[in-house]
Amino acid sequence: MGFLIEYVSTNLISLLLLIGIEFMLFMNRTLPSVSARRMHSMAAVILLISLSSSLETYRFAQGLLPEFVKSLSWLGGQFYFIMCCVIIPIRNKKTFFLPQLLNIAACTILTLIPGAGLENHNIANNISSIVTLFYLFCLTCYAFIQTTHRKYTDSFMILYIVSTSLLMVLFSKMDFARGYLDEVASINLLLYYGYHSAVAQREMQSSFLENKLELSQSKMTVLMAQIQPHFIFNSLMAIQAQCIDYPEVYDSLDSFAHYLRSNFDSLGDTKPVSFSRELENIEAYLALEKLNFGERLRVERDIETEDFFLPALSVEPLVENAVRHGTATFEGGGTVRIIVRTTKHFTVVEIRDKGEGRRTLTEKQKKRRGIGIENVRARLAESSMGRLEIISDADGTCARLILNRQDGSSDEKETEL
Repeated sequence: MGFLIEYVSTNLISLLLLIGIEFMLFMNRTLPSVSARRMHSMAAVILLISLSSSLETYRFAQGLLPEFVKSLSWLGGQFYFIMCCVIIPIRNKKTFFLPQLLNIAACTILTLIPGAGLENHNIANNISSIVTLFYLFCLTCYAFIQTTHRKYTDSFMILYIVSTSLLMVLFSKMDFARGYLDEVASINLLLYYGYHSAVAQREMQSSFLENKLELSQSKMTVLMAQIQPHFIFNSLMAIQAQCIDYPEVYDSLDSFAHYLRSNFDSLGDTKPVSFSRELENIEAYLALEKLNFGERLRVERDIETEDFFLPALSVEPLVENAVRHGTATFEGGGTVRIIVRTTKHFTVVEIRDKGEGRRTLTEKQKKRRGIGIENVRARLAESSMGRLEIISDADGTCARLILNRQDGSSDEKETEL
């Protein structure tokens, strides 16, 4: 009991600082900060330093315990070893671990060998001081590196920790101020954690303001995206009203407005849409292309059912590819077939194109066709509703969309197709 009272009275400042550090770690445990595990480790080392100092001066009977207490002089180096691991971002920690490992071994051997006296104890303290100076040197080098990167506040904080710790090592050797290592280490730990928490808080606030600005810009983009389609549709209706005496132009504008509206609506759909809705968009597009290509474009439909769902805009790009790259690139035009079939586990949608005459497909058109196919594949992958197959032969190209209808064994599904 007497030792406990003496320990608390002589180490009161250190104990209060350690309690404050642990309290802050507990209160800020949900905030991003330095490694809490290593902060706890450094606090535990400081507690052991203060405990070993008190045990060393307290009068015990002769035996193993007082000799072992004297071997704890390596704890000062252990504190700065952990601090190096926290502050310096180096992957290979063996560089820091090896000197401390040698320090522990030397201190233990020098103080626990039979007949060890004050001289060996002083040698162990000197070795620990050298190792501590090594870690302080590493921290100093890192501080100057931070200066070259214009991180002056980080550099100043590290140099402050180094300078106060270095003074305590020198003062201890000069018998000017002994027994203050634990208090200085506690203050340095508290200052570093407080500084790092302030930096983390500032970065979080800056990130919050950036996210808030991005959100405002996104809202403005959404509003503009909502305004632009209305402006386009209103403009088309105004132009269409002026063309009432020209039926072909009037119908073209009507088909174009319907096509645009369907595409704008589909772009905002994250859920599957009905095939009948997708088909409306396809028919609006084909109506426009018929006006462009006339008799050169022939469309055949063989649709078994429209009663199923699929990702929005997963068939229309395939039809567009078939028209633009499968028939329009032939001198005699061609035929686009839209086929829908159902099996036990799948709904199969095929877009077939067959051209007539000589083909004139450019490299730019080939690249554009690949973009449309990849977009469809991306939509299918995101929804996990099916897959896309592209089959080319002498008769043309077939884009086959295979959509899952219901669960079933993989073997049965594969044999169906």
